[in-house]
Amino acid sequence: MTHFFVKTLGCKVNQCDTQDLREEFTRRGCRQTGRPRDARLLIINTCCVTHQADRKSRQAIRQAARSKKKGAWLAVVGCYPGYDSKEISSLTGVDAVFSNTQRRDFWRWVDQRLVAERRRQEPDARFMGRTRAFLKIQEGCDNHCSYCVVPHVRGPSQSVPFKDILARARRLTEAGHNEIVLTGVNLGAYRVLGNGRHGLLEVIDALVFLPGLARLRLSSIEAPDVTQDLIDRMASSGKLCRHLHIPFQSGDDGILRHMGRRARVADYLDLVDRIRRRVPDVAITCDVIVGYPMETAQSFLNTCSFLEQVEPLRTHLFTFSPRRGTRLEAMGMQPLDARLVRERRRRLEELTKNLSLRFKRRFLGKRLDVLVEGRHKGRWVGYSGNYLRVGLRSDMCLSGEIVPVTVEDLDGEGAIGHICRRSRS
Repeated sequence: MTHFFVKTLGCKVNQCDTQDLREEFTRRGCRQTGRPRDARLLIINTCCVTHQADRKSRQAIRQAARSKKKGAWLAVVGCYPGYDSKEISSLTGVDAVFSNTQRRDFWRWVDQRLVAERRRQEPDARFMGRTRAFLKIQEGCDNHCSYCVVPHVRGPSQSVPFKDILARARRLTEAGHNEIVLTGVNLGAYRVLGNGRHGLLEVIDALVFLPGLARLRLSSIEAPDVTQDLIDRMASSGKLCRHLHIPFQSGDDGILRHMGRRARVADYLDLVDRIRRRVPDVAITCDVIVGYPMETAQSFLNTCSFLEQVEPLRTHLFTFSPRRGTRLEAMGMQPLDARLVRERRRRLEELTKNLSLRFKRRFLGKRLDVLVEGRHKGRWVGYSGNYLRVGLRSDMCLSGEIVPVTVEDLDGEGAIGHICRRSRS
């Protein structure tokens, strides 16, 4: 049997793409290995959203090339090939490079290397090493924000057929996943015409009734796509997780306008207010870019003030990275001083750490249902529906279980709690 190895970098969409690779390899009679030296086919699924992502992708490629055994093949796929295939092809040990638009070419390449011994079998629907499963329902983006290379490497917005989403979700729950995370490059852009018009709400409404599914979570979604109907679903559903990740990117109107973002600060704050009034225990996580070329001292302070009003549970900070092919590159704007950017990032890290702690304090003494994912530093660790990371001690094996937990303390990573006594029915 032919063994394959996959290394994934980047976002949840890449994780979904890797899962598609796993299932397709399984259909071809292959088996996954976690050790590159044992694999006949090594695949590196790359990211290029920033220059740091480029660097990590090259590092993973070089490491795989050093690890592969004689006669093995190394293919590089994902976003980075669509951004700079020449750079990747120049790396020692790379046998083939395929962008996101060359998936058929990739499988033709794979099939040429698989011998007649392969046998057909049912795909393994489980996400390796995960209790939560990611389900990609949308691909590509039409927004073309000034700084973003994703539309160039992922293409225009496309939606997965509604029936395919339902079939894939059933396979995931039957494989034992009791939480599914809906994901996409631009999740709120999901639109499908068929027997009626289907959007994100219709997907949610169908999946919450799926037998065996305990939780449905949304990945990143743009602020204009968080409609009142979606907020109402979150408030009334026992399965839709009370957590929204919204990529604000900035808390300054001038920068948002220059970025080509669809919303302004007042829109963001009004949305957060409406969400919190309807869903009081909701957690909001977000993305913020530090060091955008026109970021002034005042616009930086505006972003700090904005975050203090939002009080996010987590803030993913991205240091601005110029990307070829973006509108910003065509403008010829010069990057900010690197030392200034590092200092602003440090200040934001400290601020967002304190804001996270402030939000988590609300849940001291309260009960949260926690999906346990594994053990870390002597504790079972998992996530609540509103995405608090919770550690707890127990002699029982809790992996994959959803358990009721009372939060009793906070630590640097999240919360600490104990399992609630179950009431007798």
